[in-house]
Amino acid sequence: MRGNLTGARPKFSGFWSQAGAIGKHHCAGNFWASVPEERWPEDRTQIDLVWEEPYGDCRQEIVLIGTGMDQEAITAMLDAALLTPEEYNSSPNRWKKALKGPFPKWKTGLFH
Repeated sequence: MRGNLTGARPKFSGFWSQAGAIGKHHCAGNFWASVPEERWPEDRTQIDLVWEEPYGDCRQEIVLIGTGMDQEAITAMLDAALLTPEEYNSSPNRWKKALKGPFPKWKTGLFH
């Protein structure tokens, strides 16, 4: 296993899609960092492109598409949700205890 995994659901990538009042979420699969390397594909080019130590490919991306959005307000809201440097540098076990996700348990894949 590569990388040091952290967060409320450290092994899993989440998917959340919302249009207006209609939204859905589910487990999008395991991060490669949580999959034993012997189960990785032979061609690791795509993994290597996104891999950053110390957490490997464990990260979320946010894409907002719309009209009339207040970019400054949205940026300020997202910035306020970031971990402080002290929180970021704390123990991964502390993160797991402190970051209770708002979603119910997901059906997950083989490596959990």
